[in-house]
Amino acid sequence: MMQAILIATGEENKLPPLTADMPSPMIPVVDRPVIVYAIELLARAGFRDIFVSLQEQAGQIESYLGNGERWNVRLHYLLQRDGSGSAGTLKRAAALLTDTFLVLPADAIVDLDIQAALDSHFAHGRMATAILSPVPAHKLATEYLVSLDEQGFLQSVDAGGAESAAYAHTGGFIFEPAVLDYIPAQIVVQCHTDLMTILERAGSTAYGHVTDGYWNPLTTFSDFQAAQNTVLTSLMATHADKSIEQVGQASTLRHPYVEAGELQPGIWVGPNSIIHPSARLTPPLFIGAGSRIGRDVELGPDTVIGVGAVIDDGVTVEQSTVLSYTYVGQFLHLAERVAHQSELIDVKTGVNIQITDPWLLSAVDPTLSSSLLRSVAERALALCALIVSAPFLLCISIAIWLSTGGPIMTRVQRVGRMPMAKGRMNLAQLQVIGLDHFRTRNAGNAPTKLGKELELWELNRLPELWNVVRGDISLVGVKPLPADSTATLHEAWQQRRFDAPVGFTGLWYTQAQPTIDLDELCVIDAYQATTHTWREDFRQLLLTPVAWYRRLRYAQNQTQHAVPQRQAAVQGQVVHFAHQETEKKQIVMTTFTEQAAQLVFSKSE
Repeated sequence: MMQAILIATGEENKLPPLTADMPSPMIPVVDRPVIVYAIELLARAGFRDIFVSLQEQAGQIESYLGNGERWNVRLHYLLQRDGSGSAGTLKRAAALLTDTFLVLPADAIVDLDIQAALDSHFAHGRMATAILSPVPAHKLATEYLVSLDEQGFLQSVDAGGAESAAYAHTGGFIFEPAVLDYIPAQIVVQCHTDLMTILERAGSTAYGHVTDGYWNPLTTFSDFQAAQNTVLTSLMATHADKSIEQVGQASTLRHPYVEAGELQPGIWVGPNSIIHPSARLTPPLFIGAGSRIGRDVELGPDTVIGVGAVIDDGVTVEQSTVLSYTYVGQFLHLAERVAHQSELIDVKTGVNIQITDPWLLSAVDPTLSSSLLRSVAERALALCALIVSAPFLLCISIAIWLSTGGPIMTRVQRVGRMPMAKGRMNLAQLQVIGLDHFRTRNAGNAPTKLGKELELWELNRLPELWNVVRGDISLVGVKPLPADSTATLHEAWQQRRFDAPVGFTGLWYTQAQPTIDLDELCVIDAYQATTHTWREDFRQLLLTPVAWYRRLRYAQNQTQHAVPQRQAAVQGQVVHFAHQETEKKQIVMTTFTEQAAQLVFSKSE
């Protein structure tokens, strides 16, 4: 069965400074990550299981794509810690690539007829087929350029120079599994240079399949803006019921799609956008969801406005891209520019200017419009829950006072993000949050008899609802962590969890076991921080009672399993010392074997 793998390692530093806070496969083309274009291409071709190789800022990609179900595919992530090149990535996945497989770059747009490429590959019978595109030689470095002989096999351009090259590597390849044996291990190996040379020296030169579809490497900001224009042009062609042949196949996408509705011919607007009636809109134009377009603004042609952008009064934007959550100040004129928060980039030269005046160009807090309403709603719900449960809470308080005679409440210190905090945070900017709990332990930190039951049933956490009322935490958010655990989260993908506030419940509570390790917890929290919506948060809130019952059963089962072990330990004290030591060794070895088996089983899944 045909396999597919996307190279999403982000080793090539494309389009800085955009890739300072996003991996290159997440570069937005008409407000959708470029990797999505590759996934949709494979899904339309019938691929259902897709491997995705990750390295740079891997958590951001995985949290956005999830398991791939929204495209009716299953994504299998292959994480590598260091760079190995596109061919080196294939070598690391050799055990999984057992049949003919298609390789596509996740940080470029390659729109091709996959079936035609496969027919071409099987027709010539070689181990490798390189997917090529006819482009002007001056647009790319020589290492990407190639010529073909009369039979269609690759030729080096070293002898004739770049002028002799008629084609360029798109980054797409079709390989037989046998090609993996030619890739050296533990070194950086690129498909388009090193591997092609290795195969040529071995007498198995790759075949070149020239695609007549659209290809854009996204190596310069001119490429980036051209990709935006191509998507918009393709959408307009589809609206006009023109075939791709009529418009020019090499300059359009065959299946253009945007997450917006068509307000007028050639003008697409996402949901929840506000556009002043005096704004003048010229197609082709895309306005992302939740954007704000002010008085007397002029937008278009060939313009893309990202999600949540704010375009203030009197602004003119033409042949430019304003990326998500960017504020453009009054009366500014952008022509052939890319605006990314406080960065302003010239499309032709790639020169980047840092704007320090926030009234000209700056970042927009993505939670600004909804944080106040959300906070009010959460506090109201938490207050209602406290009022309803007040008699029960009073009974617990009296029981603690009668059984211990000490304080009823205690405060647990946790570190995280509070609900109304703005902007992205690092470890040094996080806030210390005191969570109110029922007291369950004595001065020596040993649990009391009543405290054991409260911790088992997780009733000691109920006073955290008062923290929600005070605005210390959200109803739904990431898990509150102690300071020592938070201090170990140094990787960028782990710190994405700090984009969301600490929560009373969340994915960490409804979808994970209480014994989940820290790395797995960070993956879940980063996913929630990146993809959460108010609908999904409300769903997690509704799932919390069921999750509470499941966690209770899990804790009770753990306790029941622990009782026989304690009884066996007590009985062992009355037997001979040597016999006791033998039993202890057997218990330790059995426990270790079970844990190792569980670890292997979880990793294999």
